[in-house]
Amino acid sequence: MSDQDFFAVPRTTTTTSAGDVELPILYHDVSIVQAFFRCDLDRVAPKLAGTGLLPARFLGGTALVGVAFFEYRETSIGSYNEAAIAVAAVPAQARAPRLPSLEFFRDPRQRTVGMYILDLPVTTEAARAAGREIWGYPKFLTEIPFRHQDGQFDCAVDDPAGGEPLLALRGALGRSLGLDAFHLTLYSNHRDQLVKTVVDVRCPTRVSRGTQTSLAASPGDHRMAANARDLGLVGATPLVVQVSDAFQSRLNDGESIGPWETPPIPYADTETS
Repeated sequence: MSDQDFFAVPRTTTTTSAGDVELPILYHDVSIVQAFFRCDLDRVAPKLAGTGLLPARFLGGTALVGVAFFEYRETSIGSYNEAAIAVAAVPAQARAPRLPSLEFFRDPRQRTVGMYILDLPVTTEAARAAGREIWGYPKFLTEIPFRHQDGQFDCAVDDPAGGEPLLALRGALGRSLGLDAFHLTLYSNHRDQLVKTVVDVRCPTRVSRGTQTSLAASPGDHRMAANARDLGLVGATPLVVQVSDAFQSRLNDGESIGPWETPPIPYADTETS
């Protein structure tokens, strides 16, 4: 499929406090660095309290947590960087799949397992406003240094208040395999609805074991650093690491899958922590 075909989709306009946004948002030229960690279910469950979601239970009785960094060089809402901590989850009232790993091979619109984002810092107001106001994502503004070259990466989330980074993912890919990236299914809480959003992805990636990768978090009380510590990610070895300099995607509007009282969205509009 050519670029023209992938991005040739009907679009609608919605208004945010930072201006109009056309949906889906189109991401033409992006680099990504992602690490996925096994995590104790007992660590993840409290992070989903009040969301209408439960941790997806993978083989060995563990949960799955992703830490991702994005360098968006060309998008339909401008260039910016982004980072995320997200956990694999299923709606509490849905039948949990016996083999949740296989869900990633299904049509993203038919999946039960999706990623629920705990923290989603960005570097521009347009991206912050769109994420919070259209999907209810927990976005806040800060700087996000991103470096990836020849399989070496060094990515961080700066503390808006200064000091050491809230989060830093550093390492090397090492021996790797080529793999097309999966489409994404995301869950969020917004306007008293449980929302499911599909991100259509086109992207060749390199994937390796995470033995040469480490995650650090600051000892402060910022929510994002605390989440990384609470989940046991600091100093842990990722299950896998995935990188690409050719990521493309379409971030679609979300669809309600049922009513659910929306918990307070982290990071109030006037706050960064």
